Amino acid sequence: MVRDMKQYISSCPQCQINKVNPGDKTLAKTIPFQPALFPFHRVHIDIKGPLPQTENGNRYILVSIDAHTKYVMVSPMPNQETKTVINAFMESVITKFGIMELLYSDNGSQFTDQLFVQLGKHYGFKHQYSPVNTPHLNGQVERVNRTLAVMLKTAAEDYSTHWDLHLSKMVFVYNTSPHATTKETPFFLMHGFDPLLPSDLLLRTFSQRRTTYGETDVAMQHIMAMNNAYEQAALQTHRTDDQNDDSAPIPSAPSSQKTITKNDLILIIDPAKKSKFQPTWIGPFRVMESGRSIIKARLLSDPRKITTTHVNKCKLYFTRDSSPILGQESSI
Repeated sequence: MVRDMKQYISSCPQCQINKVNPGDKTLAKTIPFQPALFPFHRVHIDIKGPLPQTENGNRYILVSIDAHTKYVMVSPMPNQETKTVINAFMESVITKFGIMELLYSDNGSQFTDQLFVQLGKHYGFKHQYSPVNTPHLNGQVERVNRTLAVMLKTAAEDYSTHWDLHLSKMVFVYNTSPHATTKETPFFLMHGFDPLLPSDLLLRTFSQRRTTYGETDVAMQHIMAMNNAYEQAALQTHRTDDQNDDSAPIPSAPSSQKTITKNDLILIIDPAKKSKFQPTWIGPFRVMESGRSIIKARLLSDPRKITTTHVNKCKLYFTRDSSPILGQESSI
C-alpha cells in the first residue's frame, strides 16, 4: 500500500512540472583536469560584473588564476567588449608573466570572438572552452570571484565609487595568504621568495626564504628550492579533498542520480519562464538522441516541435505506470 502511494505521488504530472526535488537534475559526464605541473601550465580566466561603476568608469573585472600556483591576476574594465578584454588580458597577464600553455575559459562571446582566437594563434597558446552549463569546470576562477565579491562587499562602504583603485591591494592580500589546497602562498610559488610586508617591518619578523641563497651557485640553489616547493604544493594538492580544484575528479552523480537515454520521457527547464507562478519545467518530451551532454527530443503534444538542449537542464518524466519506487535505484 505504501509503495503504491509513493509511486502514485512521484508520478503526479503537476508536481513534476512545478517542483525541483533532490535527485531530479541530471549531470553531464565530464573529464577531470590533469594536474598543472608548473607555473602557467594552465590559466583559468573569467569576467566578474557588472559592478557599481567607479569614477573611472570601470564596471567589470578580468580575473585570471594560474592553476599550479593559484596566483591571481586582475584588471578592472569599463566594459566587456572583446578589445577591452584583450587589452586587460595583455596588461595583467601576458606582459607581466608571459604566455601560458593552455588558457581555459567559458563560452562567453568575448572569448570566442575571432579577435581573441587570433590572439591565441599569434602567441601560440591553446585555448580550451568549458561546455555550456558547466561552470564547475572553471571552478578555480569562480571561487576567486566569490572571494573578491566578499572583499568588495566588505569595502563597499568606503570604496563604492573607487573600488578599482584598491583592487590590486585586495588581490595582493589573497596572493600572500596561504592557499587551502597547496598550503603555500601563491606569491611564493610564483616568484620564489616571500614579499617583505609592513607587518614584517613592524614586528621585525623577516622571512628566512629571502636569505637562503649564498653567493655561489645561486641559480642552482634557487631551482632546487623552487622544485622542492612545487613538489610540496603538489603533494598537498593531492591530499586536499577539494572537489572544485583542478586535480580533483569531477564529483560523480550520487547513486540515486538518473541518466537519460534514447526513448526516455523527460522534462526541460522552461527558458522563457517569467513568473514565479509559471511551471519550472515544460514537456514531456521523448528523447530522440542522447549524447554525453546534449539531448535532442520531440515534444509529445506536438511532434513537429524538436528541441536540442543540455542534459543539465533535463530531468526524467514518469507516467503512472513507469514511476520508480522511492528509495530504490533506477534501472534506467
